[in-house]
Order: sequence, then C-alpha cells, then structure tokens
Amino acid sequence: MSQGAVKMAVSIPAEEYKKIEKARKTLRVSRSFFVTEAVRRYFSVESKKSLSLAYVEGYRLNPETDEETRLHGNISANVLANEEWS
Repeated sequence: MSQGAVKMAVSIPAEEYKKIEKARKTLRVSRSFFVTEAVRRYFSVESKKSLSLAYVEGYRLNPETDEETRLHGNISANVLANEEWS
C-alpha cells in the first residue's frame, strides 16, 4: 500500500543533473518521475543480483552429483531426439 509521496532534497554533481534534465525532457516526464523510476530500477537490479548470488551459493554448497548430471544429460538427449528440427 502506498504511503504517499515524500519530498527529498539531494545534491548531485552538475554533470549528472544535466544528463537527468536532458533525458527526462527527451522522455517528456517530470523530474520526480524520472528519479523515482531510476531508484525503482536500481532496487530491481540489486534484488536480481541478490537472488542470483543466492542461487549460485546454493549450488556451491550443494553441487549436482555425477549421477544427477548424467541423468539430466540422458533426459535432455531423449527430449531433443523427439523434437522436430526444421
């Protein structure tokens, strides 16, 4: 549930400000929308990175056995053998 908007004052380097202004004017969006969208995208990327690291760590702690690898290879070969290839 949304808690409403909060005003926030921040200082950024002039060059970044100019880039933001140029981009948001090109996109025809408000400064608030542009910055909010940038923050959302940042957190989305960070969340995906975190999930990927957890996934990799899971495999590091519990790698597939040779038997599992062989079994997956056999299943894949059987499935692909039944595919129609054009």
